[in-house]
Amino acid sequence: MNCLRCGRQIPDGASFCEECAKTVSHPLEESPYLSNRVILPVRKAGSARSAAPKAAKKTERKPEQTPKHSRGAVAFLSVVVFLLMALVLGVSLLYLNGNRDTAALEQQVSELEEKNARLEREKAFVDERTAYVPFDGSGLYHCSDCVYFDRSSFTVYDVNTAKARGLTPCEYCHSAEEAQ
Repeated sequence: MNCLRCGRQIPDGASFCEECAKTVSHPLEESPYLSNRVILPVRKAGSARSAAPKAAKKTERKPEQTPKHSRGAVAFLSVVVFLLMALVLGVSLLYLNGNRDTAALEQQVSELEEKNARLEREKAFVDERTAYVPFDGSGLYHCSDCVYFDRSSFTVYDVNTAKARGLTPCEYCHSAEEAQ
């Protein structure tokens, strides 16, 4: 049997021509190969390939050895390449954003440390000049963060007024120099 499109020899009952890659199960009305006599197209004399070597090549080649490129494999490789590029881009963006975020966070930490140092100085200034006197009858005055300071009921004096009233500094929250 011959292909109705290209005229090449194909196995009897085949519905697909391996040479021209066309379906041959439905004959074409305009096909020049509908007769039993096969007329192959004439090749140009100046072409680089001649008919004889091509025919020799065809006999050497076996259909199962011809490489067939699958659209699925090409699509799969395209998807893999796309995903790799997206991954590289994503990691790059995360790295760049991470550096920007890190710099912003470091700036915030620095500002908070400065604010904390300023508040510590202010607290020390207030604690040096302020006496917190609980109403427990102990006759002691404390700093604001003393563990022995009862915050349930107290009054606040400056240190000189507390000393003038006969109150003594707590030995745990005031240094020995203040006590004298």
